[in-house]
Amino acid sequence: MKNLTVFPVLISSILFACAGKSTTETKMQASAAPNLTMAEAALRSQQVSDVRYKLAIDLTQKESFAGEEQIEFKWLGSKENLRVDFFQGEVQALLVNDQPATFTAGFEAIRIPASSFHAGLNHITVKYTHPYSSDGTGLTRFADPIDQRVYMHTQFEPYYANRVFPCFDQPDLKASYELSVRAPKEWAVISSTLETKKRDTADGFTVWTFPESQKFSTYLFSLHAGAYSVWQDNSTAIPLRLFARQSLAKYVDAKDWFHETKLGFQFYNTYFGFSYPFKKYDQVVAPEFNAGAMENVAAVTYSERTITRGKKSHAERRSLAGVILHEMAHMWFGDLVTMRWWNDLWLNESFAEYMSTVAMARNTEFKEAWVRFNDEKSGSMWEDQLVTTHPIEGPVNDALEALTAFDGITYGKGAATLQQLHHYLGEESFQNGVVAYFKKYAWQNTERKDFVGSLSAAAGVSLEDWQTQWLKTANFNTLKTTFSCEAGKIKSFSVEQTAPEKFQTIRPHAFSIALLNHRASKLVVSKELDVSVHFAKTEIAAAKGLPCPEAVYPNHKDFGYFGVSLDEVSLHSLLANVSVIEDPFLRKLVWATLWQMTRNAQLSFVEFGDMAAKAIATEKEETILSALLGQVVGGRYGSSILSFYYLANLENTAHFHSLVAKMEASTWKRLQTAPANTKKMWFDAWVNSSESASGLKKIAALLDGHLSVAGFKIDQDMRWSLIRHLALHGVNGVQAKISAERAVDPSFSGKLGSIYAEASLPNWDAKAKWIEEFKNPKSEHTFTEFRSAFWALFPPSQKALHLIYGDRFFSDLQLLSPQKDSEALGSFTALAPNSCLPGDSHSIDSFLASHKNLDPMVDKYLRETSDSNVHCEKVISLVTKSGMIK
Repeated sequence: MKNLTVFPVLISSILFACAGKSTTETKMQASAAPNLTMAEAALRSQQVSDVRYKLAIDLTQKESFAGEEQIEFKWLGSKENLRVDFFQGEVQALLVNDQPATFTAGFEAIRIPASSFHAGLNHITVKYTHPYSSDGTGLTRFADPIDQRVYMHTQFEPYYANRVFPCFDQPDLKASYELSVRAPKEWAVISSTLETKKRDTADGFTVWTFPESQKFSTYLFSLHAGAYSVWQDNSTAIPLRLFARQSLAKYVDAKDWFHETKLGFQFYNTYFGFSYPFKKYDQVVAPEFNAGAMENVAAVTYSERTITRGKKSHAERRSLAGVILHEMAHMWFGDLVTMRWWNDLWLNESFAEYMSTVAMARNTEFKEAWVRFNDEKSGSMWEDQLVTTHPIEGPVNDALEALTAFDGITYGKGAATLQQLHHYLGEESFQNGVVAYFKKYAWQNTERKDFVGSLSAAAGVSLEDWQTQWLKTANFNTLKTTFSCEAGKIKSFSVEQTAPEKFQTIRPHAFSIALLNHRASKLVVSKELDVSVHFAKTEIAAAKGLPCPEAVYPNHKDFGYFGVSLDEVSLHSLLANVSVIEDPFLRKLVWATLWQMTRNAQLSFVEFGDMAAKAIATEKEETILSALLGQVVGGRYGSSILSFYYLANLENTAHFHSLVAKMEASTWKRLQTAPANTKKMWFDAWVNSSESASGLKKIAALLDGHLSVAGFKIDQDMRWSLIRHLALHGVNGVQAKISAERAVDPSFSGKLGSIYAEASLPNWDAKAKWIEEFKNPKSEHTFTEFRSAFWALFPPSQKALHLIYGDRFFSDLQLLSPQKDSEALGSFTALAPNSCLPGDSHSIDSFLASHKNLDPMVDKYLRETSDSNVHCEKVISLVTKSGMIK
């Protein structure tokens, strides 16, 4: 699964307002979600094997769907009752081996006495009904507001298949699936295999028949249906199809999708030494899909956020290629070979993220993939230093807790660790280990030791210490180079490695050190040193006698996963010369280090903002500009320099207005002159930079057609971006603009755009409306709609409004916890108090201390919010206490 927007990263970045504290311990129901513990899964694995599902599902009704199912399995013997997972459905009939059976159907499962089964093959027959989902889990039904056509999609990871059919919903009980679906005649129906038969019925529907599939885990099965537009490409051995809503079809560049897809197959089939294991490859762009994408076997689901209603920029095309390649890598890492339980989720996600970057850099036009990979690594390192850090392979006690593992550590840090291991083992050994892994474990479930064992055998080295130090410990090391010179030559040179007080692990690192000196007007790499370190201090003998450098950067080419601490000489030199570093990748890495220093209160956000604003006016590399623009102006809802000014109450200072003026002027100028494939980046940056009255007036003029940008068309999505920004600042007449635009754009995207804009308005009524609506158990708004509102409610520039909410957040959370599912509660947690005011963290910590039974996602996000506030206080204090701005 690929998260285009990951909640933990969002919530640990957003900085909100203060609240009160709770003093008595209270028992709260964690959430309204069902659960399966690791112990329950282990028991069931001892009870059953060789599972087959035969499913018949009727999708012809509006409010719910009906199913008839046979579950066939071998009973291995047990005194314990058999649990069949099934949430929120109604069991109408149940037979065991064709005989009426005793059973109980509770909140989350059907339980059948062990005495109902005999040794060997058994089968359970179930007839049931189930409501459609409105929160993006299970089976979601969506009616397009443009033409009322209906579309359905499933999302089963990690524990949602049981919301569509009774099953043994755990990764290590792989099964085959045989499916028939009754649906309206004009629909397409998509699952893990190609249909073998379509039969029209007398009452005007069509029954689709899908043959028995190969064996794979329940969370990878899928059922998509609806009036989808379809594109086909049969130019390869594997038939390719792409599906999207009809009202969005004109915005889909199918050629681009198929091009990247074929390049992916070309690379992976060769690199993995194991041909694509399934019989077709479908890609379905589904409305109201929560994640970025999901690797269902042979039927990958994508969010409609991958579709833009205008020409894609180079960055957007690169992002789409990355998602396509990530999900395709899962067909091997995750689908063919699957982790046994969710504690080894990294076996899926780390490898998909790493291999998609390898594939993109080696076999697509996006050779800059590793430069962008550094952005993800930087985000992972931020998460890795929060109180919620965890090992790449950490304990996961149950399915609810599994949701918390879909984060930057499992994805980005895990991928960066593999990059480090790949560099250490060498290309041949690493690839041979991967090939051996698939050859040995195809169609099976594995654990860490299986994959590491394959790599170890291929390389002929023991990786026992490596896996302990890298996969089973949390946080990261910081490396610093220290050197001295005499007569223009290096006299001594060493690398010092430190670890945080709570995580005292010294790890092996293989990386490159860049020695930099001026050549004409550029700072160039005069020497590169490949080194390996294993201890707290390592002398680098190869450096002795080399020309004395003006600066040293310890992670050239970004092979290592560690924090960089610059020595005093190098820091001074790089602060003065970062914009003239000749190597663009190294220039990007130095900027990333300076940004990490800023977020860790080692460098003033005022100084970073001034440096970055100056560089933005002249920098040419798109990957560097994209990062810098995000860091200075952001999307107005995350950590950025402008956000820090608001949180520090410095938005009325001359320094702030000077920075805004520079950013407005430089981004507007670059928007006029930029190449076509980067104009959208400059457009977004200019909109987010526009804080002044003149800037907002220019936005209104562009929206109303009184201003234009030569060679650049403002598409519908960009129009909503303009309106959202006017709403954020409460510009006179913006409500009328929202209503008028909604009339012009009645699409679902338009609905989300208007929700976001209205929630952004700087008045309490606009905020309270959405909070109260979320508390309404009869609300007809979907999870996607609420999420759009929550992302907009309390930006840093409106922190005073969030103070009004105060203590009510905690009482609302207690009210909602028994009613809402984990992902809905996780989204609501974006409203938690965090405005960099003293006491914010204490309020959250007091609540956590007195409420011990929180949903795991809520608990994690609140702890991240508390910790991010501590970091933010330090960032603000570095500026305000120094008197840098008065």
